[in-house]
Amino acid sequence: MAELVTMALFCAALIACIITNISIVPALLAGVVMFLIHGKITGHKFATMLSKGFATMRAASIVVVTFVLIGLLTTLWRAAGTVPFIVANTSSLVRPHVVILLAFLLNCLMSLLTGSSFATAATMGVITMTLGTSMQVSPVFLGGAILSGVYFGDRCSPVSTSAQLVKTLTHTNIFDNIVLMLKTSIVPFIITCAIYAVLALCTHPSAGSIDITGLFSSAFDLHWVTVIPALVLVVLAIARMDVRITMGASILTALPVCVLVQHMDWLEIGRALVFGFHCSNAKWRR
Repeated sequence: MAELVTMALFCAALIACIITNISIVPALLAGVVMFLIHGKITGHKFATMLSKGFATMRAASIVVVTFVLIGLLTTLWRAAGTVPFIVANTSSLVRPHVVILLAFLLNCLMSLLTGSSFATAATMGVITMTLGTSMQVSPVFLGGAILSGVYFGDRCSPVSTSAQLVKTLTHTNIFDNIVLMLKTSIVPFIITCAIYAVLALCTHPSAGSIDITGLFSSAFDLHWVTVIPALVLVVLAIARMDVRITMGASILTALPVCVLVQHMDWLEIGRALVFGFHCSNAKWRR
């Protein structure tokens, strides 16, 4: 009973913070105090609970490191033209009568590479939504397909922070976890593809008129070498290299591409790594 009361109070504090639009930090601090009191009442020592709590925090610190590396990786992939190259070349595969299915599959691919649902939604998600709506496809169907796709890699990608957190807290091998997750996702994946294929056949789209390759070419040099950082990530992930080493190698590979292919200076690269990449091409921003 005491556990339920403590959990209910903690949930109430979180909900109150969300409703009042304030930071959840006070609710988290209140939760720590409540659970410590509950632990004391049930016979545990404060010193023991705090030591175990700090040990868990240290173990989970890898997730913070992974967050930083993913931020650097996605920034440099955009600046180097890796993401534009992938999006421009894969979006050319989109055809009106299969646009919903391809929106799902392409977002799955991008999410698997980046391990980030937000980065995928902001790149491939935006492009596939734009292409689909230009073909007169329902944005409701497109939105569902895109959201399904962006969360696929967030679950199964070796560079996903969610996968890293599970691996750290359970003391398991991330690649063994991914194999198990892929096995359990095969049937839902096939069923989802079938549903989107049927939806695609039931729609009556028209041909789109957006030149994605031309749009990206106006802001980036889409040379084939821009895809090398992604290839490095894939090869090292298949070789089961440590995720931090894998992302670090991809980051180091993207740096010379930024300088030599996209002609960025080091100050511009440093600014992008700190504040995020923003394309300077006015046509692209529009």
